[in-house]
Amino acid sequence: MPRKPSIAKQATTLCESMPDSQDKDRAVELATNILFLEKKLGETRRIANTEPAVIEYDNGGGQSGTRVSPWVQSYTTLLKTYQSAIKQLSEMLNTDETDDEEFLNTLTNKYSKSLTNIEE
Repeated sequence: MPRKPSIAKQATTLCESMPDSQDKDRAVELATNILFLEKKLGETRRIANTEPAVIEYDNGGGQSGTRVSPWVQSYTTLLKTYQSAIKQLSEMLNTDETDDEEFLNTLTNKYSKSLTNIEE
């Protein structure tokens, strides 16, 4: 089985259409973070799927009740950060709305299978 390219190589490939500049360096760094977030989203989602979405708590000081699971909170935070980073990178790479689907497919299909291999 062929080795999967490193995240750094994948990020560089995503940004290869940009001219060399500080902006390209920032775009590669952002793409690296996006690919990292994608991996963490998959891991967090797998765990969150096995845990209840709402958990009971008792802090011992007379307060008890229910709250959102920390895994669900983590997943939600990661997802918001991921979406924001995708939008920012899309703007840096000058993709327009018609390119968004292709751009997301490039990220999620060509370079990483972490989100597509998740059991629902």
